[in-house]
Amino acid sequence: MKILFVFPTIFEAEPFFKFAGAGRPALGKIAHANLGSVKFAAIVSGYACERARQRVESFAKKQNPDFAILCGYCGACRSEQREGDFLFDTSSDKLRIAFESVEAKPARIACEPSVAGAERKAELAKLGYDAVDMESELLKGLFEPNAFASFRCISDSVDSKIPAEFFDAMIDRKSGGCRFFCADMLRVLNPLRNPLLIPHLLEFSLKASKVSRHYSGEILRLLENLAKI
Repeated sequence: MKILFVFPTIFEAEPFFKFAGAGRPALGKIAHANLGSVKFAAIVSGYACERARQRVESFAKKQNPDFAILCGYCGACRSEQREGDFLFDTSSDKLRIAFESVEAKPARIACEPSVAGAERKAELAKLGYDAVDMESELLKGLFEPNAFASFRCISDSVDSKIPAEFFDAMIDRKSGGCRFFCADMLRVLNPLRNPLLIPHLLEFSLKASKVSRHYSGEILRLLENLAKI
């Protein structure tokens, strides 16, 4: 069996690349690992953009996986969901069993073209969604419905104090990569415009570090359990 992992960012891909002994992840980089009778492959696709879709499409055609799992972080749409909670969306019974074995919960995951803020998350919750990402709609059409799944970890709760525009400013819409200290980000960071943003970012970074450690451990658990399906 062949399973393809798609990670939008290098941060989300790091646990897999470390497990595979593939060095540091990079945009467009590929890693392979075998566990039991399952052949795993992974690609760092980039954030939601046409270039990210092209990377995944090209690699998937060569790989011809039995399953493709879009894996990484997402935003919560409901107050009961907290940072570090895992959610999944799949119509495959095999993948569902593997996801539930790491305590992930079934969910409806919306897809937005940009980072969703508090107001948009509230609207999505009213529409019945539990969480929101930026890549699922872009990529799921590349695979058969029963072969595609989203496996996501909550990185920001509904009551997050970090404005969506901060995260949005980090995204390079052409390459799908991350950019730091660009004009858009510096504008958002301006203390005259957002005087409390810096302390909120410090608080967020402490939570993010804890979530990242939990995420890494659960990805390894998931790989072990997927090898048994």
